[in-house]
Amino acid sequence: MKLLKEQLEKYSKLLFLDEHDYVMPSIIQAEFGNDINSLLYVLEYVFENKGKLGLCKCFPTVKDKFRINNMLRYRISCLNKQFSWTEENKKRFLLVNDSFISSCENAWNEAVAKAMTLEERIKNNDPFIKDYEIEITFDVFPSFEDADRLTHVIDYFAGRLGTIASISHSAYETCLDIECPPDIDKKESWNFLGEEAATFKDEYLSKTMHDLLFHSRCWSRHDILSVHSIWADVQVTHQNYVELEPYRI
Repeated sequence: MKLLKEQLEKYSKLLFLDEHDYVMPSIIQAEFGNDINSLLYVLEYVFENKGKLGLCKCFPTVKDKFRINNMLRYRISCLNKQFSWTEENKKRFLLVNDSFISSCENAWNEAVAKAMTLEERIKNNDPFIKDYEIEITFDVFPSFEDADRLTHVIDYFAGRLGTIASISHSAYETCLDIECPPDIDKKESWNFLGEEAATFKDEYLSKTMHDLLFHSRCWSRHDILSVHSIWADVQVTHQNYVELEPYRI
């Protein structure tokens, strides 16, 4: 269902401008019925017209995110009820899973190489580097129908994983020996919840896949199968500090 501008404005006010912090699922059901993906178009309209709608310039605020996540959780519930595992989508699911693992391994190797270089500089009394922080973050992009009309929504989905691993000078040895990302050490599969526990009982599921399935607040099983791009960022912060003797006036 394609919503008219008048409908988008009406739903935007209904979902974001009433006095309640929480949007009741019964309201969403009454307005959208089985066309639950229309919520995405309403959310896109709100992102694009936040000023016109009278929303905060820093939208989404914490309160707004609470509303958005509640709406998207209801969307997840509706879509997952319609979902069933087939041999075809099992293969796709495992392809996405393996892609996460591969991306994580490559990012971790890059992070460790950077850390080793920085450790050597610190050891040799580098004039600047005294400490550092390295973070690995994932952005995961779904492939929505009509994606060119849902750019803000896709960006909102993409940033739901955040930091998946980090290394610092103070915890260098610990990070390398103990705290490598769970997707790499594979001590145990993360397939212990939901239908996936039985469906993939003989497969290794990554923690990233587990987080998308059960902790993301955005991603339905349909969305996970639609993943078309995984971006891994290795962000390095070089740190210098100067310590002075205490001085009292």
